[in-house]
Amino acid sequence: MSYHILIYGTCNENMKPIAPFKRFCAPSKDHEFIGIKFDRIDGLYDRHNYDPDVLTISSAIPSQTIIDLWQQTYPGIEGKYYCLIQNTHVSHIASAKVMYGYWLDIDNLADDDGIDDILWLETKDNKMLCISDHNQSINTPKAFFYGQILADLPSNDKINGYKELAVKFMSMYRKPEFASRVNLTTELCERLKIIDPKLLVLSEEPELTVICTSCHCCT
Repeated sequence: MSYHILIYGTCNENMKPIAPFKRFCAPSKDHEFIGIKFDRIDGLYDRHNYDPDVLTISSAIPSQTIIDLWQQTYPGIEGKYYCLIQNTHVSHIASAKVMYGYWLDIDNLADDDGIDDILWLETKDNKMLCISDHNQSINTPKAFFYGQILADLPSNDKINGYKELAVKFMSMYRKPEFASRVNLTTELCERLKIIDPKLLVLSEEPELTVICTSCHCCT
């Protein structure tokens, strides 16, 4: 199972690690970091991470003692936050979305009712209907989710990407204003050209959740 680590430090291949700071390497082996790990997030792309109102992937932060020690150990070098995916055997590339919305039951849909199109339905109003990755979908209420995209969580090789991902992991996501369950059902029927709304069944309550859109083992 893959996991992520949050580290505080800097990306520098020429610096010498001085305890308690250690050397970390990006999964692609293209970048080396000097810093300290302050959190580990297990199975983000496998588990069903959710909350009805507020979702934070990580609430951990390095202590002020660690920050002060960094400044004393490496004066003049700014400490930054980075997020690195770990323990990937095939690929280090993965992606997910923080979304707010409803799970969708499509068991009553036949192939000619638009089920093929459901995989690729993305709207211009920051809403998306997607299927959760094969690992994650084992633990989710249903395979399909329709909701508003609050954040993208991609893994990549660029330094700015590691920093941006850390910020998104540490951010607090709150439920937005959202259309009613009835209105969303009508909207989906129109977009999928489904005549009978009874064929689409949304979950009773919306939730904030992380939807894996591309796991590390399939990229």
